Amino acid sequence: MRRLRELGPAAITLVFLCALVVAARADAAVPLHIGWLPAGELSAPRAYASSIALPTGQILVVGGLDRDDSHLVRSGSELYDPLTGHTKVLQTPLVGRVNTSATVGLGGRVVIAGGSEWRGDHWDVVDRVDVYLTYEQKWIAAERMLQPRTGGRATALADGRIFVTGGYDGPRLIGHSSRRASYRRRRSSRTAIF
Repeated sequence: MRRLRELGPAAITLVFLCALVVAARADAAVPLHIGWLPAGELSAPRAYASSIALPTGQILVVGGLDRDDSHLVRSGSELYDPLTGHTKVLQTPLVGRVNTSATVGLGGRVVIAGGSEWRGDHWDVVDRVDVYLTYEQKWIAAERMLQPRTGGRATALADGRIFVTGGYDGPRLIGHSSRRASYRRRRSSRTAIF
């Protein structure tokens, strides 16, 4: 009996290691494909659109140019489900634009900020911000950025704010950044708190 007690910790360790080996082999049985595979189609071809993975596993696709008319900007957005390969067009149209930044913030909220809109004979850089509520599948307009920008990038911060940086405002590159969080705004000379 005493001998069995002495072997107890070693036996438990051995069982644990065997379980790890079995788990590792289970992952190894899943085929690994390094390369591109067809994934399905969107409702319409788009160039310069924004897309982002949602917490639900779907992919949100917003804006972009029409394939046949480079001055026609898509105002629709759609959800692509990579598991089924199907898309669902969202009913609420947005102002069509290209080169937006997109990021997922707290609660699955997607912030689409800035971009460029076609104004009949020229491109206009915008300060528009739209928020997609993932679990409600609806869009809401948010407070505009302090400065129009297109081609910028957004990053979700751990405290819920969205940090938008870079891009350009038309004639020049932008060297400063803006931060956005929740739905409150405080002004300073350098940042916007959302």
